[in-house]
Amino acid sequence: MPEIKALTLVARYEYMLRVKSKSFLGVTFGLPLLYLLIFGIIMLYTGSVMYAQIGYVDQAHLFPATPQMPPLFADFPQPQAFPDVASGRQALEEGTITALYVLPPDYWQGGTVIAYKGNKHAIASDFFADFIRVNLVSSVDDANARARLLDGPHYVSEVQGTDQAMGGIHTVRMVIALIAGGMFYLLLTLSGTYLLQAVSNEKENRTLEMIITAISTRALILGKMVGLIVLSLTQLAIWGAAILVGGIYVLTSPAFPIPITLEPSLIPWRELGLLTAFFLPTFLLVASLMVALGGIANDQRQGQQYSGIFTMLFFIPLYFIAQLIAEPNGLLAIGLTLFPCTSLSTLMIRRAIGVVPPWQIWLSWGLLTGTALAVALVTPRIFRWGMLRTGQGLSLKKLRLALLGQGGRHA
Repeated sequence: MPEIKALTLVARYEYMLRVKSKSFLGVTFGLPLLYLLIFGIIMLYTGSVMYAQIGYVDQAHLFPATPQMPPLFADFPQPQAFPDVASGRQALEEGTITALYVLPPDYWQGGTVIAYKGNKHAIASDFFADFIRVNLVSSVDDANARARLLDGPHYVSEVQGTDQAMGGIHTVRMVIALIAGGMFYLLLTLSGTYLLQAVSNEKENRTLEMIITAISTRALILGKMVGLIVLSLTQLAIWGAAILVGGIYVLTSPAFPIPITLEPSLIPWRELGLLTAFFLPTFLLVASLMVALGGIANDQRQGQQYSGIFTMLFFIPLYFIAQLIAEPNGLLAIGLTLFPCTSLSTLMIRRAIGVVPPWQIWLSWGLLTGTALAVALVTPRIFRWGMLRTGQGLSLKKLRLALLGQGGRHA
């Protein structure tokens, strides 16, 4: 009980010390505000360009008197018809329209469309292509035939070795993988800095030597880890809330090119649960490694050099992302999924591309959790060994003895 009380006091002190710092507040609230400003500018520009009026000249007599609008672009302005190219180009020069599309008489033979665009032209090629497609099939009587012509084929890939199938890249899962990957790597960099500073600075100025005379090394180190993990989770919660609010605003904004109706059924709860289950032990592993490195290093600069080497392990999936997308069930993908440092990001990428066998998910999570707990338990030993050898060079033999609990006699 005394050790638990000491651990709680250290965790609370570490959390309150860092959460009020200017650097933490600046990064935590500054980044969302910066991204909000950037996306706001992009949305304002996109809204003014995406919803701009365009025109067309139908020399191929393709469109009926009242053309139909594509369902995905129902909120766009109806394209304006011009009797000839001269009047259309005059409207383009006057700024009445931002782009002019001409369907020549031989459109039925080659499918060529001539586009005239001004200096601030509409990003409307996809829209006009759908506009043509919808009106081309409007004369087809059979509803199923119209749907197939408009939607095209839906590819379903059978995954070898499983009884499951998946069609193409899953957009929602890919978005989750990208957001989770970006936030994880950003949090990895920032939290690593916090952890190294918290340990290296106090070790360098000898503060820790006085603290461990009052409490055990285990309570001190685990308390610091708990406090800084909660601090990083606080930061992550604020960023997550900002992304959620900003995402809802952007997706429901009139400037967003594709109308979306947000429903609870669209939320990928299974992916979010899987992400949480892998994120927590991954972050525990990161925190344990950073504290251990801070204990081994003689000063903060040396600690940053060590941490840079270990941080690269977590970035390995980014170096092989093309290979992972090409072969999501290959040996490289399976190996990176089972390796604790790369399991989180690799699994999210693979889930976005295809189906991951359940046994690989469970085995990966077990290896990750076991490794994280093992590293967290030996971190106090490594740190105490590092305290005893302050100013000395790094010895792998003595480090091995410290891991076995014999470092105090050989420091």
